[in-house]
Amino acid sequence: MNLNEVQSIKFALMKKEKDVDASKADFIIYASANFKMPKKLDGLTQDLFEDFVESMYDDLIKANTAEDSDSLGLWIEYKNKKFENAITLDTLNLIKKHSTENVKAIYEFFKMTLVK
Repeated sequence: MNLNEVQSIKFALMKKEKDVDASKADFIIYASANFKMPKKLDGLTQDLFEDFVESMYDDLIKANTAEDSDSLGLWIEYKNKKFENAITLDTLNLIKKHSTENVKAIYEFFKMTLVK
């Protein structure tokens, strides 16, 4: 994956309202964090990008005041295409709990979203 082709990232803490169908649901967004990537970032490595995505998520969690959020939404603009996905916070925490130290659960979710 060419990280310089990521154009924007948005995370949102949400609460699931209802299932619309097998693959879609309605959510209430409580808080979000957006980042527009500069056109070219010199020296951007996979490790730096992973740390950036993790920091973005951690800052959103720390700033959240809605205690009943249960899901995380992710929107990525990559190569002029938009990708979106959602995951429960419980699932994300389980991935984190059962992963090795060098695996960042939030970055794994990021990669899963891009291959959808």
